[in-house]
Amino acid sequence: MFYRIVSYRIVSNCPNKQSDSDPIPTWLLKECSSFLVPTITNIVNLSLISGQFHFHPTLKESIISPLLKKPTLDKEELSNYRSISNLSLISKIIERVVKSRLMDHLTSNSLLNFRQSAYCKHHSTETTLLYTVSQKKQDTKLLPITSPNVNRFSKLFHW
Repeated sequence: MFYRIVSYRIVSNCPNKQSDSDPIPTWLLKECSSFLVPTITNIVNLSLISGQFHFHPTLKESIISPLLKKPTLDKEELSNYRSISNLSLISKIIERVVKSRLMDHLTSNSLLNFRQSAYCKHHSTETTLLYTVSQKKQDTKLLPITSPNVNRFSKLFHW
């Protein structure tokens, strides 16, 4: 089950942003967390027990807003926008609980690849890129400098 200690931590760590679909502002939910966390815990548990990410249809709803990819792009061209989906705070809390439980399970059972960077603390695509560049540099010491792969890789990173 989802423990209250975890829910207090998750609620308190939520950013103060909110979606238009949230019935109350995030800051108010945080202020009243001692009263609301038991109810949030029940909602999360019902969602997990039911086997569905969201047990209630309204939790599946989100507000979708267009965001211009770069300020220099033409605002009239629809392909210059990407959609941003704003979920309700309860949906975000459920996501965080599921992620936390999944990561705990994967870590405790040594199921994560050591190069896994997505959804891992202190890892990013930069971590993976640094590892890849480091490996390629080591590989270039073993391969002749005329290797087509090394030449392509060096052009990519302007070595």
